[in-house]
Amino acid sequence: MLRGVDAFLSACDRVAVVAANGLLIAMVAGNLATMLVREVAGKGIVHVFPATMVGFAWLVFIGFYIVYRRRADVVMAVLTGRCRGGLSKLLATVAALAGLFLLVLILAEAPRIMALSSGFVEIIELPKRWVIAPLFVACGLLVLDGLLTLARIWTTGGSDRPQEDRP
Repeated sequence: MLRGVDAFLSACDRVAVVAANGLLIAMVAGNLATMLVREVAGKGIVHVFPATMVGFAWLVFIGFYIVYRRRADVVMAVLTGRCRGGLSKLLATVAALAGLFLLVLILAEAPRIMALSSGFVEIIELPKRWVIAPLFVACGLLVLDGLLTLARIWTTGGSDRPQEDRP
């Protein structure tokens, strides 16, 4: 079961990377196009700036998932790597539980935040709820990842990564 959850989260990671790269390319292309149009016609493309702002928010939320899923963040690995046995497991468990606690707090506030996010983003007429939704998707996926991490900690002797992933 752990491998199935891990495979699902890895697939979500790959989709997130493609989405983030696609968003970044679209944002750069849109901004280059508006600069060229402004130079030639004297007026830029009005939809580019608000769309870029939404794209940037989505990049942050998607990147949030990618960074934590790939363990590219600053984690307690330095401390837990120097400890052995039970202390390493305890520290890794506390770190995972702290992360899960924060993610659950964010998700608990999701209905209230979504209710407050009425209306549309000016100019591009995108519902404001769509701007914040990727944050909650990322948090939900990271809750699954956190539970998987806890399971690995207690089944692999203190590591939050499978044996084959260790250097």
